[in-house]
Amino acid sequence: MRRILWLDNDAPYLWEYRNSLVDAGYMVDFVMTPGAAEGKLNQEAYDLLILDARLPVPESDEHEYPPECTRGGYQTGLHFLRRNGERLRQCGTKVLVFTIVDQDDVRQAFEMEGVGPAGFLTKTAGSDEGAFLEAIGALLRSPAS
Repeated sequence: MRRILWLDNDAPYLWEYRNSLVDAGYMVDFVMTPGAAEGKLNQEAYDLLILDARLPVPESDEHEYPPECTRGGYQTGLHFLRRNGERLRQCGTKVLVFTIVDQDDVRQAFEMEGVGPAGFLTKTAGSDEGAFLEAIGALLRSPAS
């Protein structure tokens, strides 16, 4: 069974997507903070990380992030990927950035960290559950980068 770690702060909006993944046979751990995701990565190996580009940082975790990461933007998700990228690569974990924002600068910043075009999906594009599941399946079938 394929294991997915999903880091996103918008749980109610995404719960039906999570259920679709579970119904399709994936095991999904859903966490809402970077710290919780790092805790899961310390305990388990995952086939896929679904990462929201824009994550608020809880006040209790602000000391762990540069100031620019705690004020408005995709840098929090990007910083998480930078902090954990080597571990993800060593484990063969693929990354899907699933975000409401589709801006070239955001996409380019993640691509510089090794997230290819197939690893970037906007939440509006993912509103079709069939397309969402196909994107997940295609990414998991793709060769390691």
